[in-house]
Amino acid sequence: MAPIAGAGDATPDDAPAHRAGRAPGVALGDALVRRVCLASAAAAAGLMRAATSEAYRYAADRYQGGRQILDHSHLRDLLGRMSAEGTTAVALVEQAATSPTDTDAVLATKIAVTGAAVRVCTDAVQILGGYGYMREFGLEQRLRDAATIARLPFSNLHANLVLAARTAAAVPSSSA
Repeated sequence: MAPIAGAGDATPDDAPAHRAGRAPGVALGDALVRRVCLASAAAAAGLMRAATSEAYRYAADRYQGGRQILDHSHLRDLLGRMSAEGTTAVALVEQAATSPTDTDAVLATKIAVTGAAVRVCTDAVQILGGYGYMREFGLEQRLRDAATIARLPFSNLHANLVLAARTAAAVPSSSA
């Protein structure tokens, strides 16, 4: 398979580097990229758990229409999905950590977990309503952190391009 990026060979963003299995604009060695991807996925999984916990606490304490908002089916569904995504994220990170040299698995984990973290943090902010945007609750910071982590060491779009190029390079050509 093609490397993610050769050490020291930066590529311009408009170059077709993704066809060579490299992330545009990234001049990092494969091992370092894998470590940063795995670390960003682990941090994102932690953010998801913290945001979900805060949303559950708020939903248990807040009443609307004479009952806890936690008892409203739509909110319970949203919180359940957030919990499921958080649990899945932790499992993905743990699995990728057992084989940190598997570049494709690490990239796929980074893409899935950091994308889910942005969604979960956004949902947590929505559950708190206007309070979700207040610094006192900390969810606005978690959402910013999730969005930033999703770009480390490069965006999920670039990670998708790299993963697609690496997968395409591994598929035997039918023109032989």
